[in-house]
Amino acid sequence: MSFQDTDDLVLLSQLLPKLNTVIRWRAFYYDSLPTTQGEALRLAEAGFPEGTLVIANQMTAGRGRMSRQWLAPPGGLWFTAILRPPPISQPHLVNLAAAVAVARSVKDLFSVDAKLKWPNDVIAGGKKLCGILSELHVSGGSFVILLGVGINVNNDIPEEIRHTATSLRALLGHRVGRLPLLLSFIKFFDGDYTLIKKGYTDLIISSYQALCTTIGGRVEVTTPTGSYVGVAVGVDEMGRLIVRTPSGARILFSAGEVLHVEG
Repeated sequence: MSFQDTDDLVLLSQLLPKLNTVIRWRAFYYDSLPTTQGEALRLAEAGFPEGTLVIANQMTAGRGRMSRQWLAPPGGLWFTAILRPPPISQPHLVNLAAAVAVARSVKDLFSVDAKLKWPNDVIAGGKKLCGILSELHVSGGSFVILLGVGINVNNDIPEEIRHTATSLRALLGHRVGRLPLLLSFIKFFDGDYTLIKKGYTDLIISSYQALCTTIGGRVEVTTPTGSYVGVAVGVDEMGRLIVRTPSGARILFSAGEVLHVEG
């Protein structure tokens, strides 16, 4: 199969029924959207089922965590999945499972040794390869999670962020197909998300911790209430980062900006 074939995301709808997954995935492809999150919310409010994917070749108003701008030009893999889990006490684990699925996929397909930075960044070559944004909504009396994933694949990385961001094309020296990458993500994520819904959260935490470079390192966590320095010692059953401060106290963080520090 040529690169042109493997990169044609329009073909996804033909291939999804052939996957052996628990969820019945379906896809809507757009050449351009302001954000896949916005279109996914519209579809979710219209009653579209779990497993609905919104994919865009580019986003003109992409955003990441903390409402930061997310540059999403043509060539990247930008999508949002609609999830309708039963009431679960660990919605953060969905983010962790998605990060693991991305890391496993790029390792499996391209032999890229991807690692994770808490809470849900995928790092390769010391730079950010993928960001994940999930949003929890209530629609029709039930919970809806909009899981947004942005992977730098063949897109150009702007000069001003090349010191912190990378792409698969930059790492490998050639363009790669986005279609097999998305199919691989769906297979990995489908399995782990099913485990979360069944309550096997310890398996997700174990997989995540094995790939997370934040754990075991000295970090500074910045939150709206202040900054905290200590050693990241693990992730709890809720997906929260556990940091041990110099005084010996253990602080749990469900959100925050993490900086890996020396010393």
